Amino acid sequence: IRRVITKVQNAVDLRIDHVMVCFSGGKPCAFSESASELLDSPKVNENDISLVLSSCNVVEYTSHREVLHAHPVNFSVDNRTGICDPRGIAGNRLAVDMNLVTVDNNVFSGIVSCIEECNLSVAGIASTAYSAGLSVLVDEEQNHGAACVDMGGGTTGISVFFRDHMVHTESIGIGGEDVTFDICAAFDMSPADAEKLKILHGGVLATQRDDREYCEFRKEDSSLGRITRSDLIGVIKPRVEELLEEVSVALARADFQCVPGQGIVLTGGCSQILGIEDLSRTILGPIASQIRFGRPVKLRGLPQAMSGPQFSAIVGMCLHAFGPQDELWDFPSPRMPSSKKVLERTVSWVVRNW
Repeated sequence: IRRVITKVQNAVDLRIDHVMVCFSGGKPCAFSESASELLDSPKVNENDISLVLSSCNVVEYTSHREVLHAHPVNFSVDNRTGICDPRGIAGNRLAVDMNLVTVDNNVFSGIVSCIEECNLSVAGIASTAYSAGLSVLVDEEQNHGAACVDMGGGTTGISVFFRDHMVHTESIGIGGEDVTFDICAAFDMSPADAEKLKILHGGVLATQRDDREYCEFRKEDSSLGRITRSDLIGVIKPRVEELLEEVSVALARADFQCVPGQGIVLTGGCSQILGIEDLSRTILGPIASQIRFGRPVKLRGLPQAMSGPQFSAIVGMCLHAFGPQDELWDFPSPRMPSSKKVLERTVSWVVRNW
């Protein structure tokens, strides 16, 4: 972390004191919470939104876990539902459906400690799957419903978006490093050589020509090894199939078939394996209407070297940092709720998560 921050400071000639972090893993879990309050004014204002948000009992989920995201995914005014922004709407009662994403507290604390040991302050923290979804999903996909599958090195993050909000997230403990380690074990080579072989010659769909195409590498005992490309594909394909099957199970668990759009976007470094898009159509086709390969599309002017799918989460963090926020703490109230119980819950939330 220090090395990266130092390099950035030298490049921009500025001192960096605060950073925003995105990370994968930590066993993310999504919970739904609802609350409703009577309106004090004829029309909904920010004070009413703050009051109903603070009425959500988020403390219940924070005993051994940390709240990473708190998205109000749906507002209702009286009997009218499906409202994204209720401000200015006349009614008597305001209700909200909130999606909470929590992670293991030990993992969260470990990441924060690493940042603080580098003499930096954490300005914000987000899920990698959420950040990747922000950068690769177009507005229509985020609105009508789509899933972003971010295939990273150690884990694969899944985020489901609907009506411009993330409604579900999950993490699978399989990634590109598992493919690399399989190659190491199968052909007795170093991880660096296995990674190079995977990038240059790897794939998941074999052809007749692959039996005549040879790949040379250096074994651990420094002797020269030689395999066919079909042998390499035979090692890579089972692990990728296992990954895609786990993604299919996770999406079924999230009731992805109920999302109107049902599109799936593959991104992340591991998604660059040759033929993975066609293989995903075979495995994920029954639950998806469209499957495509995704790169960061919402930030213009990126250098060619940094516009690949492996940078999707980083670009998403930039969009998350500089775009308008829509989480729970982005509706501050100038007055505190009068209810003592609500006040205690709100204070406890601020102490735990500010």
